[in-house]
Amino acid sequence: MLEWIKEDITFLTLAITIVGGGFALWQWRKQNKIRRTEFVYQVMNDLRHDQEIVEISHAVAYGEFLYNENFHDDHALEIKIDKLLGVLNLSPEKQSNWQTRF
Repeated sequence: MLEWIKEDITFLTLAITIVGGGFALWQWRKQNKIRRTEFVYQVMNDLRHDQEIVEISHAVAYGEFLYNENFHDDHALEIKIDKLLGVLNLSPEKQSNWQTRF
């Protein structure tokens, strides 16, 4: 009789662990999806509402920006290009660090 109770307790513990692990996995996936959505929203928001990024992305898209020997002499233009590339080329972890620089 005592063996039977031990087996039931072992099975019950295993079942609770599996349910808890499934719940933890569900929560993790949900949070990961929310974090990715927030990152995409942040990048899209920067691309639409940051005036410097809007101006330089328009210049690049319509051929008004040319990379030539004078590019590095124009410090303001170089910063705008760096900012645009930074927004388009960063992981979520690095995104917050990039925004504090500008």
